[in-house]
Amino acid sequence: MPIKINIGSRLAGGLALLFAVSLLISGCGGSHGGKTESHLPVLDELIRARRDYDKGHYSDAVLSLAQFTDRHPGSRFMDEALFKLGKSHQYIAEYLLATDSFRRILDDYPQSEWLEEATYELGRSAYLGSKGPDYDQEATYDAISTFRLYLRQYPEGNFVKDVEELLFICEDRLVRKAYISGDTYLKVHRMEPARFYFDKGIAIRSDVPAAADCLLGLARSYKIEKKPIKALEAFERLQIWLEGEGANLLEAEKHDRLLESIANEMNSLTVGEEIFPPDSMTE
Repeated sequence: MPIKINIGSRLAGGLALLFAVSLLISGCGGSHGGKTESHLPVLDELIRARRDYDKGHYSDAVLSLAQFTDRHPGSRFMDEALFKLGKSHQYIAEYLLATDSFRRILDDYPQSEWLEEATYELGRSAYLGSKGPDYDQEATYDAISTFRLYLRQYPEGNFVKDVEELLFICEDRLVRKAYISGDTYLKVHRMEPARFYFDKGIAIRSDVPAAADCLLGLARSYKIEKKPIKALEAFERLQIWLEGEGANLLEAEKHDRLLESIANEMNSLTVGEEIFPPDSMTE
């Protein structure tokens, strides 16, 4: 009796075995010597770094995240590690190092899910590392540049309100810096450079509190030079500013005091009295 062989059944069984073997190989193979990244020590290192970060142990997180980024530059988790490294530096007031980490994300990972927040934090790191108007303002300029970049790229972004508030503070600081420079020249009767800085401050941004001081500085410069027509124009300009933008920018007491003083000075100029007695203007 001839032996019947079910060729279809044996073929199906062989294909099933081949498929199972291929699955086994694909599960253990890849570019990491037989293991996927999820089975490598790289993930254990990242988990430890995440744990330090999540617990608020930022000095430890800096060490563990820096180690991770140095050892595994090709990891698919690199952008996350760089972001948390930047934040960790930020939390311990290492703002320049924080800036470096966030900048790497912008430069090297333009498709990263962390890109928007990294852009915001890049500007914020520059802001946190900046100083008041009596000091050099390079960091303030860096913050402004990054905040403007954020607003261009993410006009409906998650951090628009915060960025606008920080941008306001930074630009008011630059206007204040310009006023300080102008006032220094004003005190030594160098009117042209004084007005250069007052005008510069107003050009930077006019809807900030420090703009009032620049406008007042312009009027005072013409007062000192005995140029009543130009002084009157400058006071009128300040008056318009106070009745418009300034109404919501200055404290009520300072706002009202300035308006009253300006009215007196303008009236004095109009009727031709001796202009600008030394103590007539209130700071």
